[in-house]
Amino acid sequence: MSIFDDMNDDFFANGDLIETALYFEGGSGVGQKVPIYLNEKDMVSDVLNYSAISTGRELEVRVSDIAIIREGDAFEFKGKLYSVKSSPMKDADGRNWLVELGG
Repeated sequence: MSIFDDMNDDFFANGDLIETALYFEGGSGVGQKVPIYLNEKDMVSDVLNYSAISTGRELEVRVSDIAIIREGDAFEFKGKLYSVKSSPMKDADGRNWLVELGG
């Protein structure tokens, strides 16, 4: 285990930045509790030459907590269920999943 693995684990142990979510493989069933880092940001899209602003939701979750994530899986947090919108990608070091969520 490297110092970067330790730093990543420390980050995901920080209660000020991290939330607990339930992960549902296939979108239903019994949920697995996992720590997540939620990133909500405004996104600008061009629709028929007009700018549309919407809030995008992405999260990071450790690969060590969930080995495989697929479209159609779901996360529940803050009382709402969010589906995995597109194929998740791993970060450059392969430590965390980067997951785009849909409502």
